[in-house]
Parts: sequence; structure tokens; C-alpha cells
Amino acid sequence: MRARRGLTVWFTAEATAGWRAEARTGRGGQTKYSDLAIATALTLRAVFRLALRQTEGLIGSILQLLGLDLAVPDHSALSR
Repeated sequence: MRARRGLTVWFTAEATAGWRAEARTGRGGQTKYSDLAIATALTLRAVFRLALRQTEGLIGSILQLLGLDLAVPDHSALSR
């Protein structure tokens, strides 16, 4: 049998601060997630070969386990 490995994930203070998008000054709707949040989610999606909804769930679980009060990018935001 193969030994199970652990997964270590951490968010730096800079990553936590940069998770939310800055307010737009021009026309158009307000973005909710920064490029960092989207890139993080899509990187985890590629590494674990997940569907978009599974990626949304994984990010939500990680943020909950870390005790971070950050919004989870939904699958439709990730698909854009």
C-alpha cells in the first residue's frame, strides 16, 4: 500500500490582503475577486484536475480550514 501524503497550504498576509479586487473607477460592474484569487483557484484546479464547481468547493474548504473570512470565487467567475 502507498503511504498517504499530507497537503500543506498557506496564505501569506499579502495574499490575504490582495484577495479582494480593488474598486473600479470606470464604467462596468464591480469585480469581486482579484486576479490573484482567480489565478490561485485556477492553479489548484489544474494541479488537482478538478471541474470548476469542484474547484469552488476546494477553495471554500481551504479558506474555512485556515479560518480566513474571504469570499470564494464561484464557478462562473472562474470560467470567465
